[in-house]
Amino acid sequence: MTGDPTIEPRAFPFDAVVAPVRSIQKALTNKRRYPRLQDLTYTVKPYWGAANIYYWHHFLEDGAIAAGDRLEEFSSAYRRRAKRFANALASDRRLIFFVSNTQPDLDDKSVATGTFSLKIKSSEMIGLRKTIETFVDRPFELILVTTKKRYIRNKRERGFVVSYQVEPISNPDDPKAWRGDHAAWEASIARSVRPQWWQTLVERLDRVKKRITSLGRHP
Repeated sequence: MTGDPTIEPRAFPFDAVVAPVRSIQKALTNKRRYPRLQDLTYTVKPYWGAANIYYWHHFLEDGAIAAGDRLEEFSSAYRRRAKRFANALASDRRLIFFVSNTQPDLDDKSVATGTFSLKIKSSEMIGLRKTIETFVDRPFELILVTTKKRYIRNKRERGFVVSYQVEPISNPDDPKAWRGDHAAWEASIARSVRPQWWQTLVERLDRVKKRITSLGRHP
């Protein structure tokens, strides 16, 4: 999809969750990055209330919170993801984070939960970028996949790329909604991930700008 053979999708600790951007920021800075059994309730999906994070595909079994060995399976999966994330940070491969609010059933789930908005602000993405920079001491890319109706540009985009999709089919029971979502995602990835040579140039220019800024602060 990207033309870069070094890129491959990998699951990290915050994949397959639904949460406001600020909730992910908060979770990134906490010592505990995935919930214990006592942290979870069932509200539409398994819900970590203290973090305001919903788990769409984990900690769930037969419409209820998983328990016992099944819960341990999910916890183990998150520990593996955390280790994979640490390894990714230590490697020299390209690191790209995606944030999206294009999920077809997000309208219904937002109303049902009442704890998150459909829309993402550019200021929130800027804040997320700064939070990631505090513990990712290496170049990375941040891409927001969104739609015109679900994005609020209240600040000029800095440090992230916006990839627009068409408005999703809002009926989650329609198979076309999910097929369309998957196809749109492929197009967004192919369109928004820059070639490696371009990304290297951007990173070098960014380092030069930071160096110039630091020299200006320390005459």
